[in-house]
Amino acid sequence: MQKLALLMLVLFLLPYANACFVSTDIELQMEETPTVPLGGKTTAEINVTISWGMGLFIPLPLMIHLEVEEIPSWLTISLSPTSFNITPIGFFGGQISKNVELTFYAHKETEAFIPNSFTIYAYTDKNFLMRASEKRKEFYVMQDFYDGGIVAEFPNNVKVIKGESTQVNMNITNNCNSPVVIEIKDENTTNFTLIYSDKFTISSHSEKSVSFRISSDKIGRENARIKITYYPSQKPSARNSIEVPVLLISASKGMAGGSAISVAIIIIIIAIIIYAIWRRK
Repeated sequence: MQKLALLMLVLFLLPYANACFVSTDIELQMEETPTVPLGGKTTAEINVTISWGMGLFIPLPLMIHLEVEEIPSWLTISLSPTSFNITPIGFFGGQISKNVELTFYAHKETEAFIPNSFTIYAYTDKNFLMRASEKRKEFYVMQDFYDGGIVAEFPNNVKVIKGESTQVNMNITNNCNSPVVIEIKDENTTNFTLIYSDKFTISSHSEKSVSFRISSDKIGRENARIKITYYPSQKPSARNSIEVPVLLISASKGMAGGSAISVAIIIIIIAIIIYAIWRRK
């Protein structure tokens, strides 16, 4: 009797199910935009949610497949797993969620902190009762800051006349994959005054020239240092710095003139001696 009742129920519901297969839908979510270091890996999770409508009176397994499309050229992305099975249960509908791991590997340099899109394509097989469905959704990923360093070109020594000033230029090259903020500070310059732009930005893989106006009111010399700190504005914690040594020399005009006169006198004396020797011959 029970078997007959069950058979009658199936026969009653079967036309209803055949008339309108159970609908399915796929939702994809990723909470954050991954940031991938150059030459390194980062992982993130995609949440895959499968939902279905009313009419599923027999639990049947359903296969879900996932693929990655439109991957940026500087990146490789792998999925784990690339497919999985679920068994929906619930005549009045329901949903099942599963997390799928994405692994990102940056094999080529690109500009940091610029969102690049990629697409996740998810689709289901159909079964006796459930319709197939598919979903394409765009997500974003970006490369992390890569510290390729900066290079500063500056004279090894700078000479000035006491009470006057001289101008020299420093060329700074940014070898990083992001624009960097440059902060300059001179050290051990007690008897010298240096005037320059102390904060500015240099674009990625670009060069900028900075003018230094140097003066002194005292005679002497100092082994000075120019400290250059750099960091990307989006990631101040990646701060780094270099130091450029420079010998600063200050002299007076009088000393310079006296030296020239002394040299001239010596030359004249040597010439007189040579002339006297020649006359004796």
